[in-house]
Amino acid sequence: MDPLAALAGWLIAAMVRILPPDAAAATALPFTDGSGAAPVVRGETAEERRARYDVIGLLTAGVVLEDAGGSYDVAAQALGAFIHESRLDPDVYYGPCAKMKGRCPGGAVCIAQIEMASWERTREGWSRVDIARDPEKCIREAVRRLRGSVGKCAREQRAAGVSKPLWLLSAYASGNCDNGHQASAEILGIAWRVAMTPRQAATAP
Repeated sequence: MDPLAALAGWLIAAMVRILPPDAAAATALPFTDGSGAAPVVRGETAEERRARYDVIGLLTAGVVLEDAGGSYDVAAQALGAFIHESRLDPDVYYGPCAKMKGRCPGGAVCIAQIEMASWERTREGWSRVDIARDPEKCIREAVRRLRGSVGKCAREQRAAGVSKPLWLLSAYASGNCDNGHQASAEILGIAWRVAMTPRQAATAP
């Protein structure tokens, strides 16, 4: 199996194990389906959710191979962040977020719940709207932010003479390494569950 298929299959297997499509689809918030002649607010079927897992797995694997050397650790952290932030739910994936208190706080977008001001741009020049509309751009920016958080918080911990590995994603969660400790630990807890998925359990997309 080639590296892309192997990593994607492993991520897909982890999604199916942690968020079984039947149960996850049954509890997900409705989303706006704009694929027809007129937008319709509806629920997602288990089959549709499982198909999205294939897309998310392939896109995440592709980004991690290109930007992080194919690291399974980075892939696990990315999927852990997506599950923690959005449960991979369709309203967040397709947009707009369901109208309910606490959903997509601060204008956060996509399954990674990336927060950006309307005037902000990524290194590639992408806007918040670009990221909201394109899952690959969402995932690529999320992986960049996750890796940046690990590097920044590790450096700050070394300078302070402390070692708090569960806090390494604090900057991803809150924007700085002094806050977001609980969210960082939660993301890494899910990443550990992803990492526990047997490689042989990989499902080819």
